Amino acid sequence: MIKNKKITVIIPSAGVGRRMKSYGPKCLIELSHEHTILDRQIEIIKSTFPSPEIIIVCGFESDKVISKAPEECMKLENELHEVTNVARSVGMALRATKASEVIIINGDLVFNKIALTSLDYSTSCTSANKDERMDGEVGCIVDENDNVANMMYDLDLKWNQIIYLTGTELSLFKKEVWRTKHKKYFLFEILNKVISKGGKIKCIRDDGVRLVDVDSSRDISRAKEII
Repeated sequence: MIKNKKITVIIPSAGVGRRMKSYGPKCLIELSHEHTILDRQIEIIKSTFPSPEIIIVCGFESDKVISKAPEECMKLENELHEVTNVARSVGMALRATKASEVIIINGDLVFNKIALTSLDYSTSCTSANKDERMDGEVGCIVDENDNVANMMYDLDLKWNQIIYLTGTELSLFKKEVWRTKHKKYFLFEILNKVISKGGKIKCIRDDGVRLVDVDSSRDISRAKEII
């Protein structure tokens, strides 16, 4: 049951987001008056899980993120954010916690509560949906057992960029994300490594999930439709 889960939530928010740079850190983009993407994420996380441990990894204009984030959240700074990728940020967070159950949520993601409650917390899993508006995003190939077989671009089933890891899959993920040669990897590339080494990541499909990955000013308008 979700209500009994002791969850650690990692929010990597270090990237510059070059198309959105003039807005500052993407996680601090306002969706309504003084209510940011990060504010909304934390509200949904706290309304879903009892006393979650929340780790925010910042980089670009980190002082702004640190000052705006709630005091109870752990804040880490990826000082090499300009020459690394999200894999390093998540790896830093995993070294700072002893959690056995982890959710990773990209810092520029606007989503509804169903995106979290629809996951299967009995096993490592993620979610995906068909959404024409996510053209160009990473998608999933799913096998006959509803496990992710591979992740790549230009697939119809789009990855929702929220991942729950525990057990064997969390152990495998840590090994791959901590490899220095993987410091420039995207999350889906690390997940492909986990799958190739025998990890099983269940793919959940729920039409009630609504989310937007904010990569452009147009996405801000789409995100406001969710709140």
